[in-house]
Amino acid sequence: MVHSITTKIVLVALVVVFIPIYWLNREAVTFFDRFNRQALEHNMRNHAVMIGSQYRQLLTSENILAPEDVARLNHQLRDYDNRMKIHIRILNLKGDVLLNSRDGQERNLLHMREVEYSLSGGYAMRNALTPDRKLMNYYLAYPVKTEDLKQMLAIVHIVQDTNPVILAIKRMIERQQIATWIALMAVAVISVLLASGITRPLARLTQSALAFARKDTRFRCRIKSKDEIGQLADALQLMAKEINDRNSYNREFVDALQHEYIGALAGIKGAVDNLNDGAKEEPEDRDNFIETIGLQTQRMLNLIKQLNALSQLGVESLRDRKMTLDLVGLTSAVVEDVKKNCRKPHAAIDISAPSVIVEFAVVPELFNLVVVNLLNNAIRHTPAVGGLIRVDIKQDNNCTCLTVSDNGAGISDGDLPHIFERFFTTVPKNIVSSHGAGLGLGLAIVKQIVEAHDGSISCRSAKNKGSQFSVVFSNSLQF
Repeated sequence: MVHSITTKIVLVALVVVFIPIYWLNREAVTFFDRFNRQALEHNMRNHAVMIGSQYRQLLTSENILAPEDVARLNHQLRDYDNRMKIHIRILNLKGDVLLNSRDGQERNLLHMREVEYSLSGGYAMRNALTPDRKLMNYYLAYPVKTEDLKQMLAIVHIVQDTNPVILAIKRMIERQQIATWIALMAVAVISVLLASGITRPLARLTQSALAFARKDTRFRCRIKSKDEIGQLADALQLMAKEINDRNSYNREFVDALQHEYIGALAGIKGAVDNLNDGAKEEPEDRDNFIETIGLQTQRMLNLIKQLNALSQLGVESLRDRKMTLDLVGLTSAVVEDVKKNCRKPHAAIDISAPSVIVEFAVVPELFNLVVVNLLNNAIRHTPAVGGLIRVDIKQDNNCTCLTVSDNGAGISDGDLPHIFERFFTTVPKNIVSSHGAGLGLGLAIVKQIVEAHDGSISCRSAKNKGSQFSVVFSNSLQF
Protein backbone atom coordinates (compact mmCIF):
# COMPACT_ATOMS: atom_id res chain seq x y z
CA MET A 1 0.00 0.00 0.00
CA VAL A 2 2.82 2.39 0.88
CA HIS A 3 4.40 1.75 -2.53
CA SER A 4 1.40 3.11 -4.46
CA ILE A 5 1.69 6.56 -6.01
CA THR A 6 -1.68 7.58 -4.56
CA THR A 7 -0.57 6.76 -1.01
CA LYS A 8 2.71 8.63 -1.47
CA ILE A 9 1.01 11.72 -2.89
CA VAL A 10 -1.60 11.74 -0.09
CA LEU A 11 1.05 11.29 2.61
CA VAL A 12 3.27 14.01 1.17
CA ALA A 13 0.32 16.40 0.83
CA LEU A 14 -0.80 15.71 4.40
CA VAL A 15 2.69 16.28 5.76
CA VAL A 16 3.17 19.45 3.70
CA VAL A 17 -0.16 20.83 4.95
CA PHE A 18 0.03 19.54 8.53
CA ILE A 19 3.46 20.98 9.41
CA PRO A 20 2.64 24.65 8.68
CA ILE A 21 -0.84 24.29 10.23
CA TYR A 22 0.65 22.76 13.38
CA TRP A 23 3.29 25.50 13.59
CA LEU A 24 0.75 28.26 12.98
CA ASN A 25 -1.59 26.81 15.60
CA ARG A 26 1.17 26.68 18.19
CA GLU A 27 2.24 30.22 17.38
CA ALA A 28 -1.37 31.41 17.57
CA VAL A 29 -1.92 29.74 20.96
CA THR A 30 1.38 31.09 22.28
CA PHE A 31 0.58 34.60 21.08
CA PHE A 32 -2.98 34.44 22.45
CA ASP A 33 -1.74 33.20 25.84
CA ARG A 34 0.98 35.86 26.05
CA PHE A 35 -1.41 38.61 24.98
CA ASN A 36 -4.05 37.59 27.54
CA ARG A 37 -1.53 37.31 30.34
CA GLN A 38 -0.15 40.75 29.52
CA ALA A 39 -3.69 42.11 29.41
CA LEU A 40 -4.46 40.40 32.73
CA GLU A 41 -1.38 41.89 34.35
CA HIS A 42 -2.25 45.32 32.98
CA ASN A 43 -5.82 45.12 34.31
CA MET A 44 -4.68 43.88 37.73
CA ARG A 45 -2.23 46.75 38.02
CA ASN A 46 -4.92 49.27 37.02
CA HIS A 47 -7.24 47.83 39.68
CA ALA A 48 -4.44 48.05 42.26
CA VAL A 49 -3.70 51.70 41.33
CA MET A 50 -7.39 52.62 41.56
CA ILE A 51 -7.92 50.84 44.89
CA GLY A 52 -4.69 52.29 46.28
CA SER A 53 -5.81 55.80 45.27
CA GLN A 54 -9.16 55.35 47.01
CA TYR A 55 -7.44 54.04 50.12
CA ARG A 56 -5.04 57.01 50.22
CA GLN A 57 -7.89 59.51 49.87
CA LEU A 58 -9.79 57.97 52.78
CA LEU A 59 -6.83 58.14 55.19
CA THR A 60 -6.95 60.64 58.01
CA SER A 61 -4.08 62.93 58.93
CA GLU A 62 -2.78 60.13 61.18
CA ASN A 63 -2.77 57.81 58.13
CA ILE A 64 -5.57 55.66 59.49
CA LEU A 65 -9.12 54.92 58.30
CA ALA A 66 -12.22 56.02 60.11
CA PRO A 67 -14.53 53.11 61.04
CA GLU A 68 -17.19 54.23 58.58
CA ASP A 69 -14.53 54.48 55.81
CA VAL A 70 -13.34 50.99 56.60
CA ALA A 71 -16.85 49.61 56.14
CA ARG A 72 -17.40 51.60 52.94
CA LEU A 73 -14.05 50.62 51.38
CA ASN A 74 -14.51 46.99 52.37
CA HIS A 75 -17.92 47.05 50.68
CA GLN A 76 -16.33 48.42 47.52
CA LEU A 77 -13.69 45.69 47.57
CA ARG A 78 -16.35 43.00 47.82
CA ASP A 79 -18.23 44.64 44.97
CA TYR A 80 -15.07 44.57 42.82
CA ASP A 81 -14.58 40.93 43.75
CA ASN A 82 -18.11 40.00 42.70
CA ARG A 83 -17.88 41.83 39.40
CA MET A 84 -14.25 41.24 38.44
CA LYS A 85 -13.71 37.86 40.13
CA ILE A 86 -10.56 39.13 41.84
CA HIS A 87 -9.51 38.68 45.44
CA ILE A 88 -8.39 42.03 46.87
CA ARG A 89 -6.61 42.67 50.16
CA ILE A 90 -5.02 45.76 51.64
CA LEU A 91 -2.01 45.12 53.85
CA ASN A 92 -0.05 47.27 56.25
CA LEU A 93 3.71 47.45 56.02
CA LYS A 94 4.03 44.45 58.33
CA GLY A 95 2.01 42.27 55.95
CA ASP A 96 -1.09 42.20 58.13
CA VAL A 97 -4.41 42.14 56.31
CA LEU A 98 -6.36 45.35 56.92
CA LEU A 99 -9.17 44.89 54.36
CA ASN A 100 -10.27 41.72 52.59
CA SER A 101 -12.81 41.26 49.78
CA ARG A 102 -13.37 37.70 50.93
CA ASP A 103 -13.68 36.03 54.27
CA GLY A 104 -10.47 34.18 55.07
CA GLN A 105 -8.34 32.92 57.93
CA GLU A 106 -5.02 34.19 56.55
CA ARG A 107 -4.07 37.33 58.51
CA ASN A 108 -0.49 37.99 57.41
CA LEU A 109 0.93 37.72 53.88
CA LEU A 110 4.51 38.80 54.53
CA HIS A 111 5.70 35.33 53.59
CA MET A 112 4.57 35.82 49.98
CA ARG A 113 7.38 36.78 47.65
CA GLU A 114 5.50 39.52 45.83
CA VAL A 115 4.59 41.17 49.14
CA GLU A 116 8.17 41.00 50.36
CA TYR A 117 9.41 42.53 47.10
CA SER A 118 6.82 45.34 47.07
CA LEU A 119 8.05 46.52 50.49
CA SER A 120 11.15 47.76 48.66
CA GLY A 121 8.97 50.23 46.77
CA GLY A 122 8.11 48.51 43.48
CA TYR A 123 5.18 46.41 42.42
CA ALA A 124 5.67 42.67 42.02
CA MET A 125 3.79 39.93 40.21
CA ARG A 126 4.04 36.17 40.01
CA ASN A 127 1.94 33.16 39.03
CA ALA A 128 1.58 29.85 40.80
CA LEU A 129 -0.70 26.84 41.00
CA THR A 130 -3.31 26.64 43.69
CA PRO A 131 -2.66 24.12 46.48
CA ASP A 132 -5.03 21.62 44.80
CA ARG A 133 -3.04 22.20 41.56
CA LYS A 134 -6.21 22.71 39.55
CA LEU A 135 -5.91 26.40 38.79
CA MET A 136 -3.18 28.88 37.97
CA ASN A 137 -3.39 32.14 39.95
CA TYR A 138 -1.75 35.48 39.31
CA TYR A 139 -0.52 37.39 42.38
CA LEU A 140 0.16 41.15 42.35
CA ALA A 141 1.46 43.33 45.19
CA TYR A 142 1.31 47.11 44.60
CA PRO A 143 2.70 49.67 47.07
CA VAL A 144 0.47 52.60 48.04
CA LYS A 145 2.52 55.74 48.59
CA THR A 146 1.90 59.32 49.59
CA GLU A 147 1.35 61.97 46.94
CA ASP A 148 5.01 62.94 47.05
CA LEU A 149 5.99 59.24 46.75
CA LYS A 150 8.30 59.58 49.75
CA GLN A 151 6.41 57.39 52.17
CA MET A 152 4.82 53.96 51.72
CA LEU A 153 1.36 53.71 53.30
CA ALA A 154 0.11 50.20 52.49
CA ILE A 155 0.16 47.36 49.97
CA VAL A 156 -2.69 46.37 47.65
CA HIS A 157 -2.58 42.61 47.10
CA ILE A 158 -4.68 41.14 44.27
CA VAL A 159 -5.17 37.50 43.35
CA GLN A 160 -6.89 36.48 40.11
CA ASP A 161 -7.23 33.01 38.66
CA THR A 162 -6.47 32.42 34.98
CA ASN A 163 -9.36 30.04 34.45
CA PRO A 164 -11.07 32.31 31.85
CA VAL A 165 -7.84 32.53 29.89
CA ILE A 166 -7.27 28.78 30.13
CA LEU A 167 -10.85 28.08 29.01
CA ALA A 168 -10.44 30.49 26.09
CA ILE A 169 -7.18 28.79 25.07
CA LYS A 170 -8.82 25.36 25.32
CA ARG A 171 -11.71 26.50 23.13
CA MET A 172 -9.21 27.96 20.69
CA ILE A 173 -7.22 24.71 20.57
CA GLU A 174 -10.39 22.65 20.10
CA ARG A 175 -11.50 24.81 17.21
CA GLN A 176 -8.02 24.69 15.72
CA GLN A 177 -8.07 20.90 15.93
CA ILE A 178 -11.46 20.75 14.22
CA ALA A 179 -10.24 23.12 11.50
CA THR A 180 -7.03 21.08 11.13
CA TRP A 181 -8.94 17.82 10.72
CA ILE A 182 -11.25 19.43 8.18
CA ALA A 183 -8.25 20.82 6.27
CA LEU A 184 -6.44 17.48 6.34
CA MET A 185 -9.52 15.59 5.14
CA ALA A 186 -10.03 18.13 2.36
CA VAL A 187 -6.37 17.82 1.37
CA ALA A 188 -6.62 14.00 1.44
CA VAL A 189 -9.71 14.04 -0.80
CA ILE A 190 -8.15 16.53 -3.22
CA SER A 191 -4.89 14.54 -3.23
CA VAL A 192 -6.73 11.29 -3.99
CA LEU A 193 -8.58 12.99 -6.85
CA LEU A 194 -5.35 14.47 -8.24
CA ALA A 195 -3.46 11.21 -7.76
CA SER A 196 -6.19 9.22 -9.48
CA GLY A 197 -5.77 11.49 -12.48
CA ILE A 198 -2.17 10.24 -12.60
CA THR A 199 -2.52 6.64 -11.48
CA ARG A 200 -5.51 5.68 -13.63
CA PRO A 201 -3.73 6.48 -16.93
CA LEU A 202 -0.54 4.87 -15.57
CA ALA A 203 -2.49 1.73 -14.62
CA ARG A 204 -3.93 1.59 -18.13
CA LEU A 205 -0.46 2.04 -19.59
CA THR A 206 0.88 -0.72 -17.31
CA GLN A 207 -1.88 -3.14 -18.34
CA SER A 208 -1.31 -2.36 -22.01
CA ALA A 209 2.47 -2.78 -21.61
CA LEU A 210 2.02 -6.13 -19.83
CA ALA A 211 -0.40 -7.29 -22.51
CA PHE A 212 2.10 -6.21 -25.16
CA ALA A 213 4.84 -8.11 -23.32
CA ARG A 214 2.60 -11.20 -23.40
CA LYS A 215 2.72 -11.12 -27.19
CA ASP A 216 -0.40 -9.02 -27.72
CA THR A 217 0.95 -7.05 -30.65
CA ARG A 218 -1.75 -4.40 -30.40
CA PHE A 219 -0.82 -1.72 -27.88
CA ARG A 220 -4.31 -0.45 -27.08
CA CYS A 221 -4.10 2.54 -24.76
CA ARG A 222 -5.38 5.95 -25.78
CA ILE A 223 -4.60 8.78 -23.35
CA LYS A 224 -6.25 12.01 -24.43
CA SER A 225 -4.37 14.31 -22.05
CA LYS A 226 -1.64 16.55 -23.41
CA ASP A 227 0.51 16.42 -20.29
CA GLU A 228 3.58 14.27 -19.57
CA ILE A 229 1.45 11.11 -19.19
CA GLY A 230 -0.12 11.73 -22.58
CA GLN A 231 3.35 12.20 -24.04
CA LEU A 232 4.46 8.96 -22.35
CA ALA A 233 1.49 7.14 -23.88
CA ASP A 234 2.35 8.51 -27.33
CA ALA A 235 5.98 7.45 -26.84
CA LEU A 236 4.94 3.93 -25.78
CA GLN A 237 2.55 3.76 -28.75
CA LEU A 238 5.40 4.72 -31.06
CA MET A 239 7.76 2.26 -29.34
CA ALA A 240 5.20 -0.55 -29.74
CA LYS A 241 4.85 0.31 -33.43
CA GLU A 242 8.62 0.30 -33.86
CA ILE A 243 8.88 -3.06 -32.08
CA ASN A 244 6.10 -4.53 -34.22
CA ASP A 245 7.75 -3.19 -37.34
CA ARG A 246 11.10 -4.59 -36.21
CA ASN A 247 9.55 -7.97 -35.41
CA SER A 248 7.86 -8.06 -38.79
CA TYR A 249 11.12 -7.11 -40.42
CA ASN A 250 12.99 -9.81 -38.46
CA ARG A 251 10.44 -12.43 -39.49
CA GLU A 252 10.78 -11.37 -43.11
CA PHE A 253 14.55 -11.33 -42.70
CA VAL A 254 14.60 -14.90 -41.33
CA ASP A 255 12.20 -16.09 -44.05
CA ALA A 256 14.36 -14.51 -46.74
CA LEU A 257 17.51 -15.92 -45.17
CA GLN A 258 15.93 -19.37 -44.98
CA HIS A 259 14.89 -19.09 -48.61
CA GLU A 260 18.44 -18.17 -49.64
CA TYR A 261 19.99 -21.11 -47.80
CA ILE A 262 17.35 -23.57 -48.99
CA GLY A 263 17.78 -22.39 -52.59
CA ALA A 264 21.58 -22.72 -52.46
CA LEU A 265 21.50 -26.10 -50.70
CA ALA A 266 18.80 -27.37 -53.06
CA GLY A 267 20.97 -26.39 -56.04
CA ILE A 268 23.98 -28.17 -54.54
CA LYS A 269 21.94 -31.27 -53.66
CA GLY A 270 20.37 -31.38 -57.13
CA ALA A 271 23.78 -31.15 -58.77
CA VAL A 272 25.18 -33.88 -56.51
CA ASP A 273 22.19 -36.15 -57.18
CA ASN A 274 22.60 -35.68 -60.92
CA LEU A 275 26.27 -36.49 -60.66
CA ASN A 276 25.49 -39.64 -58.68
CA ASP A 277 22.84 -40.62 -61.22
CA GLY A 278 25.37 -40.78 -64.01
CA ALA A 279 25.83 -37.21 -65.18
CA LYS A 280 29.46 -37.42 -64.15
CA GLU A 281 30.03 -39.74 -67.10
CA GLU A 282 29.29 -36.88 -69.51
CA PRO A 283 32.13 -34.33 -69.36
CA GLU A 284 29.98 -31.36 -70.38
CA ASP A 285 27.19 -32.18 -67.88
CA ARG A 286 29.72 -32.91 -65.18
CA ASP A 287 31.40 -29.54 -65.67
CA ASN A 288 28.05 -27.70 -65.58
CA PHE A 289 26.99 -29.40 -62.36
CA ILE A 290 30.37 -28.81 -60.75
CA GLU A 291 30.13 -25.14 -61.74
CA THR A 292 26.66 -24.99 -60.23
CA ILE A 293 27.97 -26.47 -56.97
CA GLY A 294 30.77 -23.91 -56.96
CA LEU A 295 28.44 -20.98 -57.64
CA GLN A 296 25.92 -22.07 -55.01
CA THR A 297 28.71 -22.61 -52.50
CA GLN A 298 30.10 -19.20 -53.30
CA ARG A 299 26.60 -17.77 -52.90
CA MET A 300 26.38 -19.21 -49.37
CA LEU A 301 29.87 -17.94 -48.53
CA ASN A 302 28.95 -14.45 -49.79
CA LEU A 303 25.77 -14.56 -47.73
CA ILE A 304 27.66 -15.56 -44.58
CA LYS A 305 30.30 -12.90 -45.20
CA GLN A 306 27.73 -10.15 -45.67
CA LEU A 307 25.68 -11.28 -42.66
CA ASN A 308 28.86 -11.15 -40.60
CA ALA A 309 29.48 -7.61 -41.84
CA LEU A 310 25.96 -6.62 -40.81
CA SER A 311 26.36 -8.10 -37.33
CA GLN A 312 29.71 -6.33 -36.80
CA LEU A 313 28.20 -3.00 -37.79
CA GLY A 314 25.57 -3.47 -35.13
CA VAL A 315 27.94 -4.02 -32.21
CA GLU A 316 31.43 -2.72 -32.98
CA SER A 317 32.76 0.77 -32.55
CA LEU A 318 34.55 2.09 -35.63
CA ARG A 319 36.48 4.88 -33.92
CA ASP A 320 39.49 2.76 -32.95
CA ARG A 321 39.64 0.93 -36.30
CA LYS A 322 40.06 3.92 -38.59
CA MET A 323 43.29 4.49 -40.51
CA THR A 324 44.33 7.52 -42.54
CA LEU A 325 44.98 6.18 -46.07
CA ASP A 326 45.19 7.36 -49.66
CA LEU A 327 41.61 6.98 -50.88
CA VAL A 328 42.65 6.92 -54.54
CA GLY A 329 45.15 4.12 -54.05
CA LEU A 330 42.76 2.12 -51.85
CA THR A 331 39.91 2.43 -54.37
CA SER A 332 42.19 1.54 -57.30
CA ALA A 333 43.34 -1.61 -55.49
CA VAL A 334 39.73 -2.67 -54.85
CA VAL A 335 38.83 -2.08 -58.51
CA GLU A 336 41.73 -4.30 -59.63
CA ASP A 337 40.69 -7.06 -57.21
CA VAL A 338 37.12 -6.99 -58.52
CA LYS A 339 38.37 -7.26 -62.10
CA LYS A 340 40.57 -10.27 -61.23
CA ASN A 341 37.74 -12.08 -59.43
CA CYS A 342 35.29 -11.76 -62.32
CA ARG A 343 35.06 -15.12 -64.09
CA LYS A 344 33.04 -13.81 -67.01
CA PRO A 345 33.45 -10.81 -69.31
CA HIS A 346 32.19 -7.57 -67.80
CA ALA A 347 31.78 -3.91 -68.69
CA ALA A 348 34.82 -1.67 -68.78
CA ILE A 349 35.67 0.00 -65.47
CA ASP A 350 37.20 3.45 -65.54
CA ILE A 351 38.44 5.28 -62.44
CA SER A 352 38.75 9.05 -62.31
CA ALA A 353 40.52 10.64 -59.34
CA PRO A 354 42.74 13.62 -58.51
CA SER A 355 46.42 13.27 -59.29
CA VAL A 356 47.26 14.25 -55.74
CA ILE A 357 46.94 11.98 -52.72
CA VAL A 358 43.48 12.11 -51.16
CA GLU A 359 44.03 11.26 -47.50
CA PHE A 360 41.06 10.18 -45.49
CA ALA A 361 40.39 8.31 -42.26
CA VAL A 362 38.66 5.01 -43.09
CA VAL A 363 38.21 1.49 -41.82
CA PRO A 364 39.92 -0.28 -44.74
CA GLU A 365 37.94 -3.53 -44.79
CA LEU A 366 34.61 -1.71 -44.54
CA PHE A 367 35.50 0.83 -47.21
CA ASN A 368 36.58 -2.05 -49.44
CA LEU A 369 33.17 -3.65 -48.87
CA VAL A 370 31.41 -0.44 -49.93
CA VAL A 371 33.39 -0.25 -53.20
CA VAL A 372 33.09 -4.00 -53.89
CA ASN A 373 29.30 -4.05 -53.43
CA LEU A 374 28.78 -0.94 -55.56
CA LEU A 375 30.99 -2.35 -58.34
CA ASN A 376 29.37 -5.81 -58.24
CA ASN A 377 25.99 -4.18 -58.44
CA ALA A 378 27.08 -2.11 -61.46
CA ILE A 379 28.68 -5.14 -63.20
CA ARG A 380 25.55 -7.21 -62.65
CA HIS A 381 23.31 -4.68 -64.41
CA THR A 382 25.67 -3.41 -67.15
CA PRO A 383 26.23 -5.31 -70.39
CA ALA A 384 29.76 -6.51 -71.05
CA VAL A 385 29.64 -5.24 -74.62
CA GLY A 386 29.33 -1.47 -74.81
CA GLY A 387 28.96 -1.10 -71.05
CA LEU A 388 30.97 1.39 -69.04
CA ILE A 389 31.35 1.75 -65.30
CA ARG A 390 32.91 4.92 -63.89
CA VAL A 391 34.38 5.37 -60.42
CA ASP A 392 34.94 9.03 -59.49
CA ILE A 393 36.63 10.39 -56.37
CA LYS A 394 36.36 14.06 -55.47
CA GLN A 395 37.36 16.01 -52.41
CA ASP A 396 36.97 19.65 -51.44
CA ASN A 397 37.18 21.58 -48.17
CA ASN A 398 33.81 20.31 -46.98
CA CYS A 399 33.36 16.73 -48.11
CA THR A 400 34.77 13.70 -49.89
CA CYS A 401 32.59 12.04 -52.53
CA LEU A 402 32.81 8.58 -54.10
CA THR A 403 30.59 8.05 -57.16
CA VAL A 404 29.97 4.76 -59.01
CA SER A 405 27.94 5.19 -62.21
CA ASP A 406 27.07 2.91 -65.14
CA ASN A 407 25.13 2.94 -68.41
CA GLY A 408 23.36 -0.32 -67.71
CA ALA A 409 19.76 -1.40 -67.24
CA GLY A 410 18.91 1.20 -64.62
CA ILE A 411 16.25 0.95 -61.94
CA SER A 412 12.52 1.49 -62.34
CA ASP A 413 10.74 4.23 -60.43
CA GLY A 414 8.82 1.58 -58.48
CA ASP A 415 11.94 -0.24 -57.31
CA LEU A 416 14.14 2.81 -56.62
CA PRO A 417 12.75 3.57 -53.08
CA HIS A 418 13.44 -0.04 -51.96
CA ILE A 419 16.93 -0.72 -53.26
CA PHE A 420 18.60 -0.19 -49.86
CA GLU A 421 16.29 -2.64 -48.06
CA ARG A 422 17.72 -5.99 -46.97
CA PHE A 423 17.02 -8.89 -49.37
CA PHE A 424 15.43 -6.60 -51.92
CA THR A 425 16.69 -7.36 -55.41
CA THR A 426 15.48 -6.83 -58.95
CA VAL A 427 17.23 -10.03 -60.08
CA PRO A 428 15.28 -13.32 -59.81
CA LYS A 429 16.48 -15.39 -56.83
CA ASN A 430 17.15 -18.44 -59.03
CA ILE A 431 19.83 -16.57 -61.00
CA VAL A 432 23.27 -16.78 -59.46
CA SER A 433 26.66 -15.59 -60.59
CA SER A 434 30.11 -14.94 -59.32
CA HIS A 435 28.99 -11.44 -58.29
CA GLY A 436 26.52 -12.68 -55.67
CA ALA A 437 23.41 -11.80 -57.67
CA GLY A 438 20.10 -12.43 -56.04
CA LEU A 439 21.15 -11.94 -52.39
CA GLY A 440 19.74 -8.43 -51.95
CA LEU A 441 22.16 -7.54 -49.13
CA GLY A 442 24.92 -5.59 -50.88
CA LEU A 443 23.27 -2.16 -51.02
CA ALA A 444 21.78 -2.60 -47.53
CA ILE A 445 25.29 -3.20 -46.18
CA VAL A 446 26.66 -0.22 -48.08
CA LYS A 447 23.97 2.05 -46.64
CA GLN A 448 24.55 0.80 -43.09
CA ILE A 449 28.33 1.24 -43.31
CA VAL A 450 27.97 4.76 -44.71
CA GLU A 451 25.41 5.83 -42.11
CA ALA A 452 27.42 4.26 -39.29
CA HIS A 453 30.11 6.80 -40.20
CA ASP A 454 27.72 9.78 -40.44
CA GLY A 455 27.83 9.74 -44.22
CA SER A 456 25.02 9.60 -46.78
CA ILE A 457 24.32 7.60 -49.90
CA SER A 458 21.92 8.41 -52.73
CA CYS A 459 21.00 6.96 -56.09
CA ARG A 460 19.84 8.50 -59.33
CA SER A 461 18.60 6.10 -61.98
CA ALA A 462 16.31 5.73 -64.95
CA LYS A 463 15.15 2.56 -66.64
CA ASN A 464 17.54 1.55 -69.47
CA LYS A 465 19.67 4.65 -68.88
CA GLY A 466 21.96 3.52 -66.11
CA SER A 467 22.43 4.38 -62.43
CA GLN A 468 24.63 6.62 -60.34
CA PHE A 469 25.39 5.93 -56.66
CA SER A 470 26.95 8.80 -54.69
CA VAL A 471 28.55 8.34 -51.26
CA VAL A 472 29.32 11.58 -49.42
CA PHE A 473 31.32 11.95 -46.18
CA SER A 474 31.87 15.19 -44.33
CA ASN A 475 35.53 16.07 -43.83
CA SER A 476 34.71 17.55 -40.42
CA LEU A 477 33.37 14.18 -39.20
CA GLN A 478 36.30 12.20 -40.69
CA PHE A 479 34.88 8.86 -41.72
